Amino acid sequence: MGITNPLLALPPELVLRILEFTPLSTLNSLTRSSKAWHNFIDKTHQDAIYTAYNKTYLPNNSGNPPSSFSRYLEGNLPPKVLCEHQTLLSQNWSSPNPLTSDSVFQVGSDAVWRIRADFQRRFLLSTSLGGGLYVTDMDSGDLIWRLPSTLDRDWDSVRPYAHLEYENGTAVFDREGNALEVWRTDVDGLPRGEFKRIAVLPHDCQTRGFHLAGGTLCVVATEGHGFVYDMLQQPPALTRRLEIADDATGHLYQDAEVVMYSMNERGYHFHDKVEGKLLGVLNPGAVPNRCHIEHPSPPPSLGRHGPTSNILRPKSPSPDRLVGLSVVEGPVFRVESMPLEEDEWGAGSLDGDLMVGLSRAGRVFICPDWRKALQGDYRNSVVVETEYENTDFDLGGWLSVKDHRIMFEVRDLIYILALDDDNRVQIQEAGQVAKPRPSYALATSSASQLSTVPVSFMALFDDCLVSTYATLDWRETDGHLPADQAAHLGPAHDVFPTQTIRIVSFAPDVAARSKTVLRTETATLAKAGSNELESEGQQTFVLADRTVGTGSAASHAT
Repeated sequence: MGITNPLLALPPELVLRILEFTPLSTLNSLTRSSKAWHNFIDKTHQDAIYTAYNKTYLPNNSGNPPSSFSRYLEGNLPPKVLCEHQTLLSQNWSSPNPLTSDSVFQVGSDAVWRIRADFQRRFLLSTSLGGGLYVTDMDSGDLIWRLPSTLDRDWDSVRPYAHLEYENGTAVFDREGNALEVWRTDVDGLPRGEFKRIAVLPHDCQTRGFHLAGGTLCVVATEGHGFVYDMLQQPPALTRRLEIADDATGHLYQDAEVVMYSMNERGYHFHDKVEGKLLGVLNPGAVPNRCHIEHPSPPPSLGRHGPTSNILRPKSPSPDRLVGLSVVEGPVFRVESMPLEEDEWGAGSLDGDLMVGLSRAGRVFICPDWRKALQGDYRNSVVVETEYENTDFDLGGWLSVKDHRIMFEVRDLIYILALDDDNRVQIQEAGQVAKPRPSYALATSSASQLSTVPVSFMALFDDCLVSTYATLDWRETDGHLPADQAAHLGPAHDVFPTQTIRIVSFAPDVAARSKTVLRTETATLAKAGSNELESEGQQTFVLADRTVGTGSAASHAT
């Protein structure tokens, strides 16, 4: 009995429905198997097939605008081209030696503290150790607008070390007196990047932290209170005052339904945002499963840059900026290590069912299903230990979670720990092949003497990661050299440590790829009766000299 050609035996609507569940690698093979399949997929039904594929297989098409620093995922791209772009980007993230490009932004004269990125308006917001709010053009590095520091004046100003939250044109930062200021752009005809204050939110207790997401602002106080604001109302409206445990650390995180508070050695407390009731407590000290990460040697750093330009232009793509990480079964051995049951838990994050927490002792609590864990089921949870503690940092420092990856800091490196599709830790066993989603790390500073400067912000995005970056800068000084020496040697300079904004891009460089990465070859397939595919120009996409796909699109990557 012969094999029936589905293109002849089935109606096109049914074939299209089947192809919605077909991996991209199979689509790619089908386009090369016969002229009929090539015409059906890449000509007659190209838009329908690749649009369905983008919606089904690619998590970046979630309905939210892409967080793309390189603009690699932006523009009115045909579905097939978008599919190619996303697949190549996914391939690069999943490479054990990703190609990355660096950009470093020097903002003002003070070290950067908090950062927020707006990829649609193309600017960066930041606060600093010296005070002030800065809006920096993401593409040129030019300063667009700023609010001064409270050290300069008392009104319309921002205190030193101000925490900053931002979402879709709304910025929130704290000021002295337990009050939060709410500023908004795109109102009253303001120029691009300028903000106007629309509200001040006062509190009658000591506030420690706040988180803005989904149009909701959650605030935590040390005296057993939490606050929930509806930020979509004008002015923002307080919708719930929660009664929580005392002595919250200031780390909190929310999703659409709950708000999670860090309570130090007491773990993480979950409250319903609408009713305010306590839903349960996650206690990482009760988790029996342990593993650890071996600390690698730091990868190369960027080196020092000067004030002659605000931005260090993206360097050529290189596979050497990150170094691989391995996760090994069992706890780490450290002399005088803090016991797990006494560890102090700080930064936490939620991403769907996944909950992640970071401790002062350099441990990461990973809970693939926090709702089950609230009922006492820790079977799939694990505590990942590192070889160094974070005792110099504020309860473990910063944390970011996105697309089955966890980003945090350990000593002189930022770790990017990759999980599997079920958000389980990937243990590297002896003789085992590399994991499909590798883990790696990158340097936090440009010089070894700056390795103790903690990262004060880090975040993962679709095509990049953003963090603070410790480096050495220099500035001209007056009076250090006699006039006759200055005439020959130029002005004197001071070298000083500072923190900048670093953006590491994982996006393939379109311009560079057109010359060195994207290779075009003419493929002539052997004739095989009715399966003959006429010789046509086909593109072979090569990433770091490794073929990742041929024909209409690259093969699907996990």
